[in-house]
Amino acid sequence: MLGGSGFIGRHLLNKLKRSVDVQVKALSRYKKLANSFPDHIQLVKGDVRDFDSLIRFLVPHAIVINLIYLNTASADDNIRAMDNLAKACINVGVARLIHCSTAVVAGNAKDDVITEKTPCLPANIYEKTKLKIENLLLDSLKGKCEVVILRPTAVFGPHGKNGLKLIDDLIHGHHLIRLLKTSLYSRRRMNFVSVKNVVDAIMFLAHFSGDLNDQCYIVSDDDAEENNYFDVSTLLSHHLGLSQVRMVNIPFQSFILSALLHFIRRTNTNLNRIYSMQKLTELGFTKSVSFHDEIKRVAQWYQVHRLSNDFVHR
Repeated sequence: MLGGSGFIGRHLLNKLKRSVDVQVKALSRYKKLANSFPDHIQLVKGDVRDFDSLIRFLVPHAIVINLIYLNTASADDNIRAMDNLAKACINVGVARLIHCSTAVVAGNAKDDVITEKTPCLPANIYEKTKLKIENLLLDSLKGKCEVVILRPTAVFGPHGKNGLKLIDDLIHGHHLIRLLKTSLYSRRRMNFVSVKNVVDAIMFLAHFSGDLNDQCYIVSDDDAEENNYFDVSTLLSHHLGLSQVRMVNIPFQSFILSALLHFIRRTNTNLNRIYSMQKLTELGFTKSVSFHDEIKRVAQWYQVHRLSNDFVHR
């Protein structure tokens, strides 16, 4: 596994702690967590930009899970790093590469329902780079290593960034500003997905015995009707013991919000966009946690860690 110190990576490693029958190697630029893992998990310090370290790290016929994106590096550096990974997988003889991308590569696509077949129209550097990486891995490893792409939506959960600003606003924001924002955003889709469901999807793809080559799968919680701004705010407020969330009617609310999102250069200005994970479900994947339960879990974690000044995230 590459990217063991990141948000998804740490949750995945915590799950793998219980899989004592599986030998795990995790590449990370940080090795300070090494002593917290059982014997079947080996945390290796390295860098995906170092080809030789990848050759030493990878194991023939292994399943490789790539969670790495170099947020502080340039687009070109990220492309070169993934080119290194592709060449190292070929050199060592890796069996399957599961690459965690992002559902936002859909970019400016106008469809209300985004699927794996929706033509991608990436609009910013991040989206374009993520899509280029997908295509690079698929093209470079074609016929040499099985490649499967996983596209999660906005991943949230304990220690994650998504949703934290909303919680902070609910707790510390001025009530009039909260009312205005809730009324303006109303039931705009949040496109959150539980980190538990993302980790379970990765594990499902790793253990799947059939042919997954050149396949792409979205994982989302958009089947939950409450996955929208108002309902998420309401649920969080309830589990945090805050006052009831309210909103008032704003004339032409949808038009105003869409115009605002355009103005601040948000790629997705479709207030009703959802991402379908029907393809992954049809493959046999089932979720382990409901959207409502994950909201509750995040709120409880926030109360314990954030409010006790014991909060760390990357």
